[in-house]
This record gives sequence, structure tokens and C-alpha cells, in this order.
Amino acid sequence: LTYWDYIHLDTLLSLQNPRTPFPDEYIFITYHQITELYFKLVIQAIEQLIFAEKIDLQLFIRQMERLNRYFDKLIDSFDIMVDGMDRDEFL
Repeated sequence: LTYWDYIHLDTLLSLQNPRTPFPDEYIFITYHQITELYFKLVIQAIEQLIFAEKIDLQLFIRQMERLNRYFDKLIDSFDIMVDGMDRDEFL
């Protein structure tokens, strides 16, 4: 099993299919896919706490730090949409 087969990169990249003539649509699609993947990581981190046999302080802190990093990245990435695309094309 190779790294590329393991992460299914070709499949992931094949899901970016612009449907309009707007040149920045690729940015829109990719950005929103990245955002959804971060939300999936958030859910996974929360589920690890919910389904843990025992939640100790170390596990709780680790998961909260992960969640904070994920949300920091999401907040920081918003500039991609705000400054990276024409407003009318975004709408």
C-alpha cells in the first residue's frame, strides 16, 4: 500500500469540478472542501471524547487543543475567500 493509494488523492482531486465560467470557482470549491474536512476533524475529536472509556484530564486537554487548532485554521483561512475571490463571483 502506497501513501497515494492510502489517502486516495486522485479521488479527492477528481471531486473539484467547476460548473461555471468564473475563473475563481476552483478556489471556491477547494476552499469549501477544505473547510468541510476540518469540520469532519472537529467531529472526530469530539467523538473521541464522547466514546472514550475513561476521560482523564490529559485526554481532555489534548482534544481541546486539537479543536482549538482546527478552529484557528478555519478562522485564518477565511481570508482565502474574503481576499482571494471577487465578491460578485463568490455570490
